[in-house]
Amino acid sequence: MNDAIAKALDAMPDPSAWSVDDRDGAFAAHLDPFAELIGPDLPGYRNHCLRVMINVRALTDPALDLAPVVPALAFHDIALWTHRTVDYLEPSAEVARAHLERIDRPDWQGPVEAMILWHHKQRRYSGPHVEYVEPVRRGDMGDFTFGLQGRVPRAALREGRRRYPNAGFHAMLTRRTVGRLFTKPWSPLPMMRW
Repeated sequence: MNDAIAKALDAMPDPSAWSVDDRDGAFAAHLDPFAELIGPDLPGYRNHCLRVMINVRALTDPALDLAPVVPALAFHDIALWTHRTVDYLEPSAEVARAHLERIDRPDWQGPVEAMILWHHKQRRYSGPHVEYVEPVRRGDMGDFTFGLQGRVPRAALREGRRRYPNAGFHAMLTRRTVGRLFTKPWSPLPMMRW
């Protein structure tokens, strides 16, 4: 792990410093330490995470503890910036693992890793931690496709778009995907899982 990532992780608070009920504060606590690495893409990525969290809430049992979803979403695409790659699932999970070790939350490691590693699965997920992975997978897909996939309730999609504008997130993804297509045309979408 490079020094910039380690420095950002060291600046992050433990779970007692944020609440899942304060979406904005929880994601600021997780992403602001990475502001220098993410750069001008930070507002778009933060808003994407916040929209997906709204979708996840609409897709889960209200009794489910959503606290592990916050670091999972904060780090689900983080290696786009920390490792500068579109093959970002495993490096993103690596950053999340390092964070969970620093805050002494080994109990979150299984669900957080699963949410990150399987959030681009194109078919239904049925493995370990399904109660977390499937809503995150569908919530992310719903946000990415503007509601065309993921079967996210329309009210959640509308609330997310109203409260958290796109801020260039989809344009950034398009640029990175096109860049990958020119450099590695044999593997244009390495983050996809079937």
